[in-house]
Amino acid sequence: MFFIVLLQRHITNKSMIENKLLLNTTMEEFIEALRTGLGLATTAENSDDSAVMTKKHFVYGLAGLCKLLGCSTSTAARIKKSGVIDAAISQHGKIIVVDADLALELLNVQKKRHKMVRGGYKK
Repeated sequence: MFFIVLLQRHITNKSMIENKLLLNTTMEEFIEALRTGLGLATTAENSDDSAVMTKKHFVYGLAGLCKLLGCSTSTAARIKKSGVIDAAISQHGKIIVVDADLALELLNVQKKRHKMVRGGYKK
């Protein structure tokens, strides 16, 4: 009964036939009526959000960090220990998870700062 009321509200809002039975609706009309009645985003809004959101890329352990940076295990451990990429690292016991995109971004920022200090750009 609840769905029929929602569907009738949706159909009334769309200026379509006011007394359309639930059995006579298409799946698209039914889903749109549910989304509208429950206050959820429409399919057009969802497609825009999915285009903006990107999937995060994670690497696991020091071996994953080595592959990401293209360096040895000892160098990856030294970079991790230095604290430069602490914002990208999540560690629980022996398990290390690194947000690859954030780690590379943090290393690029650190590299630029290092060049500015060494190159005489610091005021």
